[in-house]
Amino acid sequence: ALVYEAIIKGIIPPLDSEELNQGVKKGIGAFLQAWYADQYQQYKNDGLDKTEIQNQFYQWEKAIRDIDSNSFANAIRKAIEFLRKNQDLNFEKICQWLTGEGYDRNFHRGLGILEQIDKTTAFKMIRSLGQTIRLLGYNGLVILFDEAEKIVSLSKKNQEQHLSNLRELIDECGKNEFQGIMLFYAVPDLNFLESGRGIIYEALNQRISTVFDTVNPTGVRIELEQTIQEPIDFLRSVGNKLLPVYELAYDTNLDIDKVQNVIEVVAESAVVQRFGDEGYKRLFVQNLIKGFNLLRLKNEIIDEEQLG
Repeated sequence: ALVYEAIIKGIIPPLDSEELNQGVKKGIGAFLQAWYADQYQQYKNDGLDKTEIQNQFYQWEKAIRDIDSNSFANAIRKAIEFLRKNQDLNFEKICQWLTGEGYDRNFHRGLGILEQIDKTTAFKMIRSLGQTIRLLGYNGLVILFDEAEKIVSLSKKNQEQHLSNLRELIDECGKNEFQGIMLFYAVPDLNFLESGRGIIYEALNQRISTVFDTVNPTGVRIELEQTIQEPIDFLRSVGNKLLPVYELAYDTNLDIDKVQNVIEVVAESAVVQRFGDEGYKRLFVQNLIKGFNLLRLKNEIIDEEQLG
């Protein structure tokens, strides 16, 4: 249920770089409002009058059907209807259920929303969201799972839950109902697959034995570290791109020769620690800002002791 809530509260429509730079509102409510506004503008550009536009959205409401959860379908239909009728309060109540923030028996039940969102219905709701996205005219849904913790930092119970979640995700990807959904699941390394020999581990191992290592459309492994052939050169490039941002933020101009020295020192230190617990790219950025601060305030070049 927590995974579903994170997805539904983080969803955003496709945006170009300019729109992203202007800031973006997340969540199913903002997503549906943006979709509605785009459709409305398109209909206006096509020369439709208000009555014709209303009828077009009514057709959209009728098109939301044949998805896993009838409750989810009814919620989306009603959300579009409330947008069409400018009933903001009712729209917010629908979004409250969609985001898993509460079930108002009197209100939601009367609209045909009979299910509650919990761990027993979470995957059905994720599938229903993916199906709805496609019915609304988009190509599909991309879900990005943030970097997982290293397995040594997790308790035995959390390790098993981590493996169980991944197994369930892989199982879902093999179902027809999960079409149009692309999952990116980031992990620091593959050591978590060697954390034990329990039932959950064996079940997961069986599922991925033919995935990731060979050409298989159900799973592709991307080795992010291997995409950067020369880490020092890469960090130099990052450092030089961060420099103008830093100078603008602090209204300063740093000595370019000393800046290059700082970048080199911090980059070499970060690469040495690239197999540690913290990602070396993140470590580089953190220490580079320290180095820039020291150069700006004391005109000194950071050394290994100050890197920490």
